[in-house]
Amino acid sequence: MKRQQLKLAILVAAMGVAAQSQAQWYDIAYSGVDNGRSGDNSPVTASGMIDVSGNLVIGGSLDVTFENLTTLTTSTTSYVLAPGSGNDGYFSWDSQINMSANPYFDSTGLLFIINGNTPGNGQPEINLYANGPGNYGLWGYPGHWDYAPQSDGGTVNLVAVPEPTATAKFAGFSALGLLGLVTLRQKFSRAA
Repeated sequence: MKRQQLKLAILVAAMGVAAQSQAQWYDIAYSGVDNGRSGDNSPVTASGMIDVSGNLVIGGSLDVTFENLTTLTTSTTSYVLAPGSGNDGYFSWDSQINMSANPYFDSTGLLFIINGNTPGNGQPEINLYANGPGNYGLWGYPGHWDYAPQSDGGTVNLVAVPEPTATAKFAGFSALGLLGLVTLRQKFSRAA
């Protein structure tokens, strides 16, 4: 009986460690220039978070900041990930990410849309893709310089962050495991 309780306590503690190790959220940042306009080269930045499961990006959001060429004002637009893969007539995307030592997207990359819209409905959307190792593009639709950036040759930085629910699971399972070990120790002490 005591061995079973010890095994159960160890199992619960291990589950807490496993839950913590599955943190799959990443901060993402893009930096480049708007080179889709002749001679403009104004800064284009984007930042947000993505949720990765295996080699797929399954969720996330991105705030894109660029200069409107007509008004010469800088604005930020928020987008959400269009999960899965597709081709909407403007962009192709597959949501693939290679999780090697230096994670990277492929040449079709990720599609971000305005929340509540669907891809290809004529509303602004952003495609984040790789041109090659360490060389990324952030291209928007509509491709007019007043509405969306057209940036190639930028950089992407991904930083893993602990998922809040995984941290809570870790704390909960660890607490249960410790409680089990303390209870077991008390039983051993009384038996002696």
